[in-house]
Amino acid sequence: MCSSDLAEPVEAVQDVVPPGAGPDRLEAATFRLVEARGRYLVDEEVFVRSRSLDGRPGAWVLTPLVLDGTADGAVPLAVVVNRGWIPAIDTTPDLPAGAEAPSGPVVVTGLALPGEHRGSFGSVDVEGADLRVLARVDLDRLQEQVEPSLLGVYLQLQDQQPAEPGALPAVVPPPPPDEGPHRSYAGQWAIFAVLWVGGYPLLVRRAALR
Repeated sequence: MCSSDLAEPVEAVQDVVPPGAGPDRLEAATFRLVEARGRYLVDEEVFVRSRSLDGRPGAWVLTPLVLDGTADGAVPLAVVVNRGWIPAIDTTPDLPAGAEAPSGPVVVTGLALPGEHRGSFGSVDVEGADLRVLARVDLDRLQEQVEPSLLGVYLQLQDQQPAEPGALPAVVPPPPPDEGPHRSYAGQWAIFAVLWVGGYPLLVRRAALR
C-alpha cells in the first residue's frame, strides 16, 4: 500500500466502486479509504477462520452493510465489512459477548480491498449451503447466501460511528506502507547483478576454450 492511497479524499464506497465495476476500477480502488452509511445485516454475519493478530489465533467477523439510499433494481445494495478480529482456537468461532454489531444506523470508514480467491491449494467452501464460517473473504461465495447485491470490494473497518461498545472485534490494522514499484525494480537489478557476476567468468572461459 502506498501512502498516496490514504491521501485520496474519503468518498462513498458506492461512488468509488459502483455496482458491476470492472477489474480496472476495482484495482484503482484497492486500499482507498472510503465511507459506507447504512445498517448491518446481523443475521447474515459470517466468520473467516484461521486469522491471527499479534501472533494470537482467531477469526475475522464479516457483516454485510446495506447502504442507505441505494438499490440495484429492486435489490438493496450492500458492502461486506470486516468488523475486526476475535480470538478463536478452533475452526468454529463464536462471537464474544459485547462484540455484536450495532442494530441502528452506522457510518463506517474503512479500506477498500478485493475479495480473496482460492489458489492452487487451500480449503474449499461447500457449495449450496448457507455457511457460518468461510475459509477466506470470498465475496462470490458469500453472495450465494446473501440477498442484497454485494459490491466488488469489502471494507476493512478502521473507524465506526457509533463506535463498537467493547474491545472486540479488534480493528485489523492496515498493511504497512511500501515504496511502490521502486522496491521491485531494486530487486530486479539485484538479480541481474548476480547473474552478471556469476555468468561473466563462464563466458570468458568458453571464449578462451574456443
